[in-house]
Amino acid sequence: MGVRDEKIKRSIEKEIMKLIVSGAIKDPRVPTLLTITKVTLSADKHYSHIYFSLNGTKQAKELAVKGLNNAKGFIQAQLAEKLKLRFTPKIEFRIDPFEEKANRVDAILDMLSKEHEQMNDGDNASDGINE
Repeated sequence: MGVRDEKIKRSIEKEIMKLIVSGAIKDPRVPTLLTITKVTLSADKHYSHIYFSLNGTKQAKELAVKGLNNAKGFIQAQLAEKLKLRFTPKIEFRIDPFEEKANRVDAILDMLSKEHEQMNDGDNASDGINE
């Protein structure tokens, strides 16, 4: 991907975030507090996937995806108006799977840290007994 593709992706992200934060998307399933984490663009620039992260339950995330994808016609029309591209990419919203993976890794690291502390506490307690 070239510099132009990166500029298009950044512009798509910026314009979509403006729509979300400003409340222009009226669907109640779409929260105003979400983060676009990644925008992909097909080689022919006709398709784009927008990945986002959101704090909340799995159900809230699924509702946000449905709400955003329901509003994608409106969003695409706004992008066409603002970006003035030859082709406005067809967009699809997806939950960023990285966030869930990162949370699982954090949970595993926390568990290992606690186990390590317990083992060290157990070793220290037995050291005191043996003296």
